[in-house]
Amino acid sequence: MSNNNGQLAFSLGNLPLGYPVDINMTEDPWSAELALHIEYENLSVQSRANIPSEELDRENFYSSDVSQETLKHYSEIVDRVKKIFGNDTNKTILEIGCGDGALLNLFRDAGFFVIGVEPCVHDQKDYGYTVYKQYFDPNVVREIKKYSGLVDCIIFNHVVELVPDIDAFFQCLAQVASDKCHLLFESPYFGSFIKNMRIDGFAHIICNWLTFNRVSYLCKKTDFGILDLNLLSDFRGGTMSVLAQKASKTHEYSQEVERTLKDERESLAPENIAAFRSKIKEIKRSAFSTIRQLQSEGMHIIGYGGGIKASSLANFLELTVQDIPFTLDMDPYKQGKKIPLAGIPILDPEVKISGLTDSVAVLIFALDHKQEITKYLCAHLPLGSKIIDVFQTEKYTEVLKGMELLNKYER
Repeated sequence: MSNNNGQLAFSLGNLPLGYPVDINMTEDPWSAELALHIEYENLSVQSRANIPSEELDRENFYSSDVSQETLKHYSEIVDRVKKIFGNDTNKTILEIGCGDGALLNLFRDAGFFVIGVEPCVHDQKDYGYTVYKQYFDPNVVREIKKYSGLVDCIIFNHVVELVPDIDAFFQCLAQVASDKCHLLFESPYFGSFIKNMRIDGFAHIICNWLTFNRVSYLCKKTDFGILDLNLLSDFRGGTMSVLAQKASKTHEYSQEVERTLKDERESLAPENIAAFRSKIKEIKRSAFSTIRQLQSEGMHIIGYGGGIKASSLANFLELTVQDIPFTLDMDPYKQGKKIPLAGIPILDPEVKISGLTDSVAVLIFALDHKQEITKYLCAHLPLGSKIIDVFQTEKYTEVLKGMELLNKYER
């Protein structure tokens, strides 16, 4: 997994793995310095932490149906695949990291034959179609080829960055792909998190922070030709979307793809990485100052978000239950647990907010869903409450009239 030739890009200090943990857990969770290293030749970005296998095996079941934004995005993916195949649904779709099946269900309902791979799943989960409840590896590839044959389209969203051996992963993709198989995948885009100073995008669970140049290198090695590279700048803090197809190794990129690769090499030059590194302490100092100012004004501070990004933010800012007594999250799989290391309990917003009588300040940890969360909070928080973006602490939304949303969520 590690890149022994990479240079140190930056460090975010001591962070836990990030998954919510049992609220009654008394022992200190695993943690280590999160230091990222970059190899500039093909813009490979990796961490070097050796995560214990028992930590990686902890249950992590993502329930996507709590986010309407995500479901809308999934519908757009299905429409895109239908267009690729000219509305011919007599195709086999393989999704790696299918979670609760939200995306595959849409493909199945559209008439496609679907197969899933999901290692982090409840044993009792009944999908209604074949899901291999293990990691995507040569054994799974053999099983798929034996029982279903080669597949026509492989989808994996926010998965490949979690894979320790990304080269082996792409080799497995090539082995299960039909001659004209399409790859359609998304991953957090390293360049966006650097440009937008999104520290929450960095966590131990991510082994590889992908760049377009790194993807180009991986595709060329496994005989996939890149057809399209897109940046979804407003989705999950910055998401790269890649469409590739099984092709000859002489496949030539379009001018648009070549330009994207060139522009990226310039934007992620060493001097820009150094600028990001120098601003990390400034962000921490500003956020901490805002929290202390709110406390001095007598405001009770709570959080919103309990996932891995919330863990990265809370622990980067060195917050504890003394600073934030609890955080809120709509995902039932997170509720009743706590943010590791910081120890902040994760509660059900529909239960907790209804009991609030005084105004509060809410730090949004789940910035990927900022707009959706802000609308919800404006409709339910007591008047006078403040909703704060951790990275824009000088601006905030103030709840004045329940459903009223002020000035694009900033005031």
